[in-house]
Amino acid sequence: QKGYNAVYCSAASIFKRVEYEHFNLNHETSTLESLKACDLLVLDDLGAEFNSPFVTSTLYDVVNSRISERRSTILTTNYIDEDALARRYGEKISSRLIGCCTVLPFFGEDIRILRNP
Repeated sequence: QKGYNAVYCSAASIFKRVEYEHFNLNHETSTLESLKACDLLVLDDLGAEFNSPFVTSTLYDVVNSRISERRSTILTTNYIDEDALARRYGEKISSRLIGCCTVLPFFGEDIRILRNP
């Protein structure tokens, strides 16, 4: 209603989609461009996706573009420190995530486990 656009997606599904579009014969890139251009990106469960050089490169492109354009981004992940992020994605990405984001740790029991005894 206020003219802002947001994208909410799981890391696993969105990276699959971007990879499909990239390697498809028509080289459509609308999803990647949407991730970089939306006013708010919520990338859920970062770290659950299959990690590959393509995924790492895409994540860097999205994160770096959004930081440069000062666009709002929310990431959820189970990686709790910079070392773990660096092992998974490399120092360039981890330093951008840690250096340009406010980390809000959430603690508690897993609600999925509590609901399914």
